[in-house]
Parts: sequence; structure tokens; C-alpha cells
Amino acid sequence: MKSSPLSQLSMESQQEFGALLLLDQLMRYDLLEVEKDNLTETVSLLEKEVAELKKGFFRSDEQDQELNFEKDELREAKEALSQVEKEMKDVTKENLEVSGPVKDERQKLDVMSKTLGIDSKSKSDEELRGIIKNKIGQPENKIGQPENETQTKK
Repeated sequence: MKSSPLSQLSMESQQEFGALLLLDQLMRYDLLEVEKDNLTETVSLLEKEVAELKKGFFRSDEQDQELNFEKDELREAKEALSQVEKEMKDVTKENLEVSGPVKDERQKLDVMSKTLGIDSKSKSDEELRGIIKNKIGQPENKIGQPENETQTKK
């Protein structure tokens, strides 16, 4: 029987790997969210332009071409928006320790802290960022230790 590559890693390495996967997922979701916001704004602008071009009964051939061009642009922007929303759903369905998108920066820090074995309840956002940054960048033998042990050994 072959064992999975993940089971061959030490517990500390598994925690670090899990934290990196989680960080990757959160970053991908954040990028998709920014892209969705940009596309939503673009769709809104294009809808206004199309509505403006549709005004009036008589249009020249050039105005009809411009209207058709704007309609095509609007259709493409809506398709891109739909694709981004689908990707956002796919990112949240991945089998990591995240049940859905995080609402704010604090929730993101709490999820990462939990993955790394850090008690986040009594820590400020800045303290957590520092501890997470230190743990992810530490040599393998320090990653699995609770942050109190790591801090007292320094």
C-alpha cells in the first residue's frame, strides 16, 4: 500500500503546508473579489451607455454600429462576471478548513491562526500578523510549537 505524500511529512510540515494552502486560497478569493467588483462597475457603465444609445427613434448607421458594439461589450462583460462568480464558488468549495469566504481581515487571521495552532482570542490583528508571518517563515522544528514556547525560547 502506498502512503500519500502528505502523510510522509512531519506534523510541523503538514501544518505549514496547510497554512500555505489556506493563504493561497484566501489570496485567490480576494483577487477574484476585486475582479468581480471591477466587472460589476464595468457592466453598470456599459448598461448606461447602451441605454443612452437606445434613446431616440432615428439613428444613423454609425450610431447603430456603436450601439451594437456596446451591446457586444456588455455581453462579454456579463459573461466574464459570470465566470468570476463561478470561480469564486469553486475556490470556496475546495477541501480546506474554510467553510466559505471570510467576511473580514480578522476572520482571515483567525482561520490562519487556527491552522497554525495559535490562540488568537487574546491577540490583536497586528500581533497575529506578526506571529503568522514568523511561523510561516520559521524553520520546520519551530512551526508546530505553540507561540508561547517559540517566544520564550528567543
